[in-house]
Amino acid sequence: MSNYVIANPFPHINHGITNYAASAYSVLKKNDVLVELLNCQTAFQKDEFEHYILNQCKGKIVEIPDSHGMFSQGSDDLSVHVRLHAPILQLERLNQKKLSIERFAREKSTIEKAKYVSSPTYENAKAYGALGVNKIEDFLVFANPLDITINTNIDKDIDVIFIGRCERLKGVDLLHQILA
Repeated sequence: MSNYVIANPFPHINHGITNYAASAYSVLKKNDVLVELLNCQTAFQKDEFEHYILNQCKGKIVEIPDSHGMFSQGSDDLSVHVRLHAPILQLERLNQKKLSIERFAREKSTIEKAKYVSSPTYENAKAYGALGVNKIEDFLVFANPLDITINTNIDKDIDVIFIGRCERLKGVDLLHQILA
């Protein structure tokens, strides 16, 4: 029985956080870590998924994404590990969308109440600090795990791989310039 759970609140197959959760789970399993992956199968509301997690994971360490501010009120029944993906305010500014101030306030509260916080890069952690998130010096920094197999037995001149949504934030405008 595991005591570490990765909780993915997104039912979408093609979602960055869903892909991260699947890769993290796979890499941990391959390294003999006892881990569970709890995927949301339907479009739960945030509160419903929190309740579901509490019922399934009492006493365990639960990794959740910063997105939407799950457990922003804290929880005494489990140890929360928040994995930082990107501050919503930064994403919305880059994509020239209306800023979700209330959502970021929940996300900030989730981060500050978590027992553990991790980020894929120092720059990402600093972006949260620039937006007023406290104690970024306590964040753990480690790269996102990738579980990929590359076939090297194919004869070709060049490979171009773009991993990301077709948005400015993900560099699609630069990709267009490179390939033009």
